[in-house]
Amino acid sequence: MSRKVDSVKDINDSKETWRLTVRIMDVWSVVNNKGIEHLEMIVMDSLVCDHSKKIVFLGGTTMKAIELQNIPPKGYFFKDFGEILQGKCKTDRLEDIIGAVSEINHIQSNIPGKKVVVSVVLKDLK
Repeated sequence: MSRKVDSVKDINDSKETWRLTVRIMDVWSVVNNKGIEHLEMIVMDSLVCDHSKKIVFLGGTTMKAIELQNIPPKGYFFKDFGEILQGKCKTDRLEDIIGAVSEINHIQSNIPGKKVVVSVVLKDLK
């Protein structure tokens, strides 16, 4: 008998092993300052939730591709610029916005071992 599927919203520190069914919304490669590469991704299950846990895949983690009927292909939940400017958003979350870069103010020079920092001004296109 297989274990029940857990919801992302239920992930907590009570156990280390979870069974999730998620859609990978975005994935990218990151190289740390020691030159070690890893993947980071945004995942979504069938429930929208406000979750800030980091999920780590260990050597024993298995993944398989399946057809997902109950998870939409893309899930955007746009945040209003006014809410962001008023601080009505959590700083440990990625927020969806509709806007455009209107100017680039500063680019930190590429110093070995340091992240590149770019300061931009966004224009609200809503």
